[in-house]
Amino acid sequence: MMSSDDNTLFWVGMITIPLLWLYYHPTVAAADPTTVKFNEIANNAFAKAGSIINASLEEPLLQRLSSEIIGSKRGNLAALADWEWVAGNIRYTAEPYGEDVYQPPIATVANGAGDCEDTAMLVVTLGKIAGLSVKLVIARYIMVVELQGKAGMHMYAVVEGFPCDPQYKFGEHPYPGSRTHYAEVVI
Repeated sequence: MMSSDDNTLFWVGMITIPLLWLYYHPTVAAADPTTVKFNEIANNAFAKAGSIINASLEEPLLQRLSSEIIGSKRGNLAALADWEWVAGNIRYTAEPYGEDVYQPPIATVANGAGDCEDTAMLVVTLGKIAGLSVKLVIARYIMVVELQGKAGMHMYAVVEGFPCDPQYKFGEHPYPGSRTHYAEVVI
């Protein structure tokens, strides 16, 4: 026999679980203000990152580094070499919540540290210098804190079709199976 506390917990669970499922698995319409805002943020981020990447392509140190790391490799071997170098040499350093400073790839190499945008721009720059197919991806992932009005954004690179995020295993998409919206651009 269930006590009244158990009964209350049971009914709270019966109501909460479906609501959470709906919250984490919505059908997002194009007119959804959250999606529209995400697209606006992603487009601005892509423009800013693309400008920084394109300005970095002639940097001699980055050209030399790309040649040493990637050389004549192509396909998954090129993507793996790019990812391995950044993952092994650049320490992830998070920025305080609400701050978003994009440092040029040369600064990321010099500092040996950067956040997700910095490492994504470095991976893309090294790949682009080597003539590889590269793109930037922004993932908007939903966290419990979004219930308080906060969502997370994460930028990573795709090289030769392989996700290259130094915070994850090679070829692994961040946040698989979570409520995530993606936007991507070929750089």
